[in-house]
Amino acid sequence: MNLVTLHSHLAEINGEYVFVKCPTLDFTSKSPGKVTVFTEQRQFDIDFDPENVGRIFRFFFTALFKPGKMILFWGVKNLFSYHLYHTGKDFKTVDDHETTDRDHRPIYKTPVILDLKIVEAYCAIHLEAPLTYGEAVQRLKAVYPKFKPHQAIYNAIHAPLFKRVIPHLETVGIFFGNKRKFAHYEIEGQANGRLKCANIFSKSYIPHVFKPEDRPLYSPLNMELFVYFDYTGLEICVLQWLSGDENLLHILKSGDDIYAGIIERITGKRPAKAREFGKKLVIPVIYGAQAPTIAKSLGISEEIAAKLITRLNNNFPDAMRFLNEAAVENSLAVDRFGRRRIFKDGIYRVKNFAVQSPAATICLAKLIDLHRALISEQVGKLGFYIHDGYGIFCNKSDYIKVLKVAKEALEGENCLCPGIKLKVSCSVGVRLDRMKDLKRIGG
Repeated sequence: MNLVTLHSHLAEINGEYVFVKCPTLDFTSKSPGKVTVFTEQRQFDIDFDPENVGRIFRFFFTALFKPGKMILFWGVKNLFSYHLYHTGKDFKTVDDHETTDRDHRPIYKTPVILDLKIVEAYCAIHLEAPLTYGEAVQRLKAVYPKFKPHQAIYNAIHAPLFKRVIPHLETVGIFFGNKRKFAHYEIEGQANGRLKCANIFSKSYIPHVFKPEDRPLYSPLNMELFVYFDYTGLEICVLQWLSGDENLLHILKSGDDIYAGIIERITGKRPAKAREFGKKLVIPVIYGAQAPTIAKSLGISEEIAAKLITRLNNNFPDAMRFLNEAAVENSLAVDRFGRRRIFKDGIYRVKNFAVQSPAATICLAKLIDLHRALISEQVGKLGFYIHDGYGIFCNKSDYIKVLKVAKEALEGENCLCPGIKLKVSCSVGVRLDRMKDLKRIGG
């Protein structure tokens, strides 16, 4: 379709909505990309390729962004990744402007770009893409009342992810031998809101499963070092923030190992392997494991396991109360940030969701913070993301600064979770199979 015909079709658009369906686009392929536009008047395809994608984007979005109009997408992230890969530039839309006040606090507005796939998944609705304009609008109107109270999360998390962060993650690539590979991420792709990574193209790879035998073959794109950060005791940190448990907060503030500190708190002792023992005890218990399961896992009697569980309940009453109140069977669960899921089997899954789902949102918020910090300081490059782990590529000359910038971004305050205490660990190496843990980060 030439620009004259496209202009004619876009000029005919009336009504409050436009629906645009974006397939998963292989931006490394020479084949043209295509999106389908649905309006009240007609349905038409827009073709684009590496040569005209920048021009088509400017024309398309300029024509569609009008006062009072919402552009409803299905898979909009795919478009932004395609554009970034072929132009080397982020595409800025009209709703990117004036997003903070004078104190740099976010201003949450009604989004101009709304991805129905993300909105429905956030509200526990998992359907295929709409086939018509009418179906898309009807589904939006059905789900929007549930979603609207939590629109600030969409503006603060989902929109930056699909416009900026994930396109950069997807297009940066990594060398596997002498071949360049790319990750593919899906927003709200997993049950607890984590990004889903899929091996869908010939040049795809999945960072979640770096096989041991393959690790020597990976190298950071045009850089010298891998720097990998991940959170220590994330579930406990998030549980403390959600519940306000003062005894957990005391352990977190002490700077002590979280799990070893919990064991010392409930037993008065610190055995040689307190951390390992603590992880095997605490995580299963907070998600509902009983004495027989704990006894088998730790190699202790059921009587001792039962006493340890009782001591956890007595020493951390607010945390355990929060989890018990969340554990309602056969119900709709709604987390701290409004994400919804329906559970029909097992209290374990509900308790897990109550902690893991907010943790996923917090990790995504910190992913956005890290991306912004690296770009602002012009050091390193975000290379891959694995749940609560962040892979950075950098040169040796930038190594110390990257450590400082990343640590501050990942442990610092975020407006979505004020007061939370987070702690990261870090490993560094020229190859993924030779990563060395740092005992001290940032000097």
